[in-house]
Amino acid sequence: MNKKANVALALLAVIVVVIILYLILINALKECRQDSQCGEGSYCGSDFRCHEMKVIQKSVINNEYHLWKASFVIGIAIIIAAIILRLRRQ
Repeated sequence: MNKKANVALALLAVIVVVIILYLILINALKECRQDSQCGEGSYCGSDFRCHEMKVIQKSVINNEYHLWKASFVIGIAIIIAAIILRLRRQ
């Protein structure tokens, strides 16, 4: 047999074995693959580790607008403007 062919075949076999071992090692280091593999209140992140869910608390903002004061001032201003315009016409 050709020695170059044997070396190439051996090198290909070594590369395949290294790739297989790498894939096995990467899968073994994963803490989780699904959310169900993590505990309650946790999720499986894209880095295959369990992360605690962040709780976002909603705050209720009670906006009580008292618009009657502003409308009262605008109404008075309109009445005063109308009186001024009427007095100028006379």
